[in-house]
Amino acid sequence: MQRVLRETVALSMSSITVRQVELRRSRLLRLSINIEQVEDLHEVGRYYYPTQQAIDFVNQLGRAALKGGSACALEGPYGSGKSSLAAFALNQLSCPTASFAPSRSLDLFDDREDSVLQVNEAGGLLPIALTGAYQSLSSHILRGVKTFVERSLPADVVGDLSPILSPSNDLSVHQHVQSSLTSLTRLAIENGRAGVLLVIDEFGRHLDHTLETPDQSDLHTLQSIAEMTGRDETQFSILIIQHFDLDHYTTRVTREKRTEWEKVRGRFRQVVLTNSETATAYIASKSIQGLALLSQPRVEPYDQEPSPVLPSLLQDGSFLKAAEQCRPMHPMTVILLSRLCRLLGQHERTVVEWITSDLPSGFVAKYSQDRQRWVYPAALYDHFFGSSLCMPSNPMYTRRFTAVQESRD
Repeated sequence: MQRVLRETVALSMSSITVRQVELRRSRLLRLSINIEQVEDLHEVGRYYYPTQQAIDFVNQLGRAALKGGSACALEGPYGSGKSSLAAFALNQLSCPTASFAPSRSLDLFDDREDSVLQVNEAGGLLPIALTGAYQSLSSHILRGVKTFVERSLPADVVGDLSPILSPSNDLSVHQHVQSSLTSLTRLAIENGRAGVLLVIDEFGRHLDHTLETPDQSDLHTLQSIAEMTGRDETQFSILIIQHFDLDHYTTRVTREKRTEWEKVRGRFRQVVLTNSETATAYIASKSIQGLALLSQPRVEPYDQEPSPVLPSLLQDGSFLKAAEQCRPMHPMTVILLSRLCRLLGQHERTVVEWITSDLPSGFVAKYSQDRQRWVYPAALYDHFFGSSLCMPSNPMYTRRFTAVQESRD
C-alpha cells in the first residue's frame, strides 16, 4: 500500500512538473518577443520548438562562423517566428551569457552539426541584439553597442572600448561603426570568444529611413559591416530581420539610390522563413506530448483511403508521419490550424495558445470530452470564431472571422 502511495505521489509530482514546463513554454511562445529585452537566452533555448528549417538555419550560421562569419537577412511575415528563431540561434551559438565568460550549461539541439559544437567549444559568439527603429542605422548601432558594453562586459574591457566608441572627428560615420565593431570583436576573441554575432530585429524600419532620406551614409555603414564578414581576421557575423524581401524597400527610391542599394543587398544571404503544415505538425506534436505524457491517446492511427476530394497533404508521407505524432488531433485539423496561423500572422503563438488553453473550447477540453475520438476541425471554429458571433464588437475576432471568410470565398 505504501509503495502504491509513493508511486501515486511521484506520478502527481511528475504531472505538476510537466504542466509547469508547458505553462512556461506557452507563456513564452504566446508573447511577441523583443529580442533586445530577452534576458535569459537559456530559457529561450529550453522552451523553443526548433522546426527543420530552424535547425538548418542555425547549422548554416554555425558553419559560416567557422569561416569568418556571414551576412544574413531573415525574412518572413508578421508573427511567423523570426524573432524567436533569432533568439534560439543566439542561444545555440553564444553559450548563452551576455559576457566574455563562456557558459558550459548549454543544451544543444539534437540535430546540430559539428560546426555548432565547435563554435561553442571555442567560447561561443558574443551576442549583441538590437531592435530597429526609424532612425539612423549608424547612430543606433553605436548607441546599442555602447549600451551593451556598459551593461554586460567587465569594467576593464569597458575602459578599453570607451575611447573607441566615442565620437571621432578623424573617421566618417560608417568608418566609426566599422572600427568599433572590429575592436569589439578583437577584444571578444582575446577574452575567449569565437567572434561576435550582431542581430538587428525589425530592420525594415532602418531600411525605410535609410532609403527615404537623401543621406547615403547608412548605406555605406551597412556595406562596411557586410564586408567585415567572412574574414578570418574579424570573425564577425550580422543577422538582419525584416518582414519583406529586401527589394520591397526600394520601390519608392530613385534609380541612383537603388543602384547603391544593389551593391549592399548582394552581400546578404536571404532566408525566407516559411511555416509549412509539416512544421505546424511538429510544433503541435511537441506541445501535445508535453501535456499528455500521463495519458496516451486512445484513438486509432489515421487510416484513410486516398480520395481526389481530400487535400493532397493527406497522401504526403512526410506530413502524415509528422501528423501521426499529433494524435488525437486529426490530420485535417493540423492542416487547417497551419493555414489559420498564416491568416492570423501568429504561428507558434496560435498553435501553442490553442493547445495549452484552459478554455472550454481549447484542445485539452475538447479531447477530455471523449478520449476515444479525434479532435476534429470544428474545434478550431469553436475556439477562434465561435465567440465572435456573440461578440461582433470585438475587433480581434471580427478581423479573424473576416479573413477566414474571404480566404474561403
